[in-house]
Amino acid sequence: MEGTKLSQGLAVATSSAGQPFWSSFARHLFEDVTRPRFETWLVRLSPRGFDDQELELVAPNAFTKDWIQRHYKEALTRASYEVDRKHRQVRILQIADLDPKDRVGLTILGQYLDQGATARPAEVHRDPPPPIPIARPQAPAEAEGPFWSEAELAAARATGEGPDEFAGTRPVPQGPAVPEDRPAAAPDQGRYNRESLSFFHENSDFLLNDGYTFENFVIGPSNQLSCAAARAVVDSPGGNYNPLFLHGSSGLGKTHLLQAICHSVLRSPTPRRVLYLSCESFVNQFISAVQNGDLESFRFKYRKVDMLLIDDVQFLEGKTRTQEEFFHTFNSLHNAGRQIVLTSDRGPKEIATLQERLVSRMRWGMVMKIEPPCFETRIAIVKRKAGLRGYDVSPEVACAIAEAIDTNIRELEGAVTKVIGLANLSGRRIDLPLVHEALRDLLPRRTGVTVQEILEAVSREFGVTAREIQGKRRSKSVVLARQVAMHQARKLTSLSLEQIGGFFGGRDHSTVLHSIKKVDAALETDRDLAQRIQRLASWLGRGRD
Repeated sequence: MEGTKLSQGLAVATSSAGQPFWSSFARHLFEDVTRPRFETWLVRLSPRGFDDQELELVAPNAFTKDWIQRHYKEALTRASYEVDRKHRQVRILQIADLDPKDRVGLTILGQYLDQGATARPAEVHRDPPPPIPIARPQAPAEAEGPFWSEAELAAARATGEGPDEFAGTRPVPQGPAVPEDRPAAAPDQGRYNRESLSFFHENSDFLLNDGYTFENFVIGPSNQLSCAAARAVVDSPGGNYNPLFLHGSSGLGKTHLLQAICHSVLRSPTPRRVLYLSCESFVNQFISAVQNGDLESFRFKYRKVDMLLIDDVQFLEGKTRTQEEFFHTFNSLHNAGRQIVLTSDRGPKEIATLQERLVSRMRWGMVMKIEPPCFETRIAIVKRKAGLRGYDVSPEVACAIAEAIDTNIRELEGAVTKVIGLANLSGRRIDLPLVHEALRDLLPRRTGVTVQEILEAVSREFGVTAREIQGKRRSKSVVLARQVAMHQARKLTSLSLEQIGGFFGGRDHSTVLHSIKKVDAALETDRDLAQRIQRLASWLGRGRD
């Protein structure tokens, strides 16, 4: 199985003499790993060349390369040996490692598999279909439809491999690897544009999380405007919100909105070149391009896209030359009416050493800050996250988890996972005792003060009876005492909002929450009330700031 030699001595993959080898290789690999795993991870590997000692394959991106090296290296080696009983070292490159001229003519394993699976023995040497260059994916035939269904995208999850965040969209087979008898599909929100998705997979650093869509984004006062702006970007790319700059602390939903934009744009009937990556990757690729003298290719990649989404642009901090390049990339895209979406943990003006002209451009369109979610939004998030895992938690459980985690959504989701995990491992139902056991390190610690002691102290300070505080009277003095008592019970005990409400006359958690907010707001302006609460703390044997 000799063939035309590359500079490193490997037979060119697309030479006619090498085609039987790759057809047999693809067939053995397919039979070894089974269809779901082959179609999820291996179908878009590109054969580059082989000889008696070595075999080279090209992965479409760094993540796919790393995953295959960790999980499928032995399967690739076995498939090579099964072809002609020769032991070869398997090397996997990624498309970015190749010169542009070396990318032209590369095919994918799916094409060879199709040929090997359908050809009769006498036909095994016929030429495969025309190659599809990886760097410039071809649009699929109209008869097959321009969209990729949700059912097919779910193939990655069916393999049972890898974390959920990488199971949303799998590499898309092209050409004959796609069943030819599949009927054409009309555009809708559940299907992906193949041309857009192919470009996305070959150029972006991230695989999309299947759950990071607008439909799964829980909207509350803290993120309502940011979500609306992200939807506007999808509806009118390059319009009024260009650039869109989202900022806020970690775990508040910035990445979710970025990926929701990607999902929606990739489902559009109009093919769009979407590039989504981290700022760190942009910096590293720029440094590599400078070192290799390949700035022209770098600039072509970033300045010819329809939509550029970059996560964590604060990584530009202190990188003067990269800021210069990003400035010109920004100008080129913006002047061409291409959409730019950026995220950061800080606003543009708060990123130290960021050039003023970059700050002004980032503030050119719409700058939105995402705040931590309020209590009601956290409850909705808990119920949504649990629902996505197949659990319908009670309001009491949702409130308890939402009370325990008030920092960010990522930690809130982690708490839900921890509670569900404990329930599965112990075979118990999800109730308040289980939540307290699972989240004991996160729940407020007891201080030795009881709610009864708080009630008595408030009664003494405000001159109203304990019965009145726990009763239904709505006079101003009683309402204030009742609100202060609820406020202190929340601050000084580990009782849930429901438990506090139950103690103070059977009130629900929303009433307790309203009372806490009212007292907190009053403390900012009412010095007399602040002094009275400080005396309460002293009586209860606890100093206050």
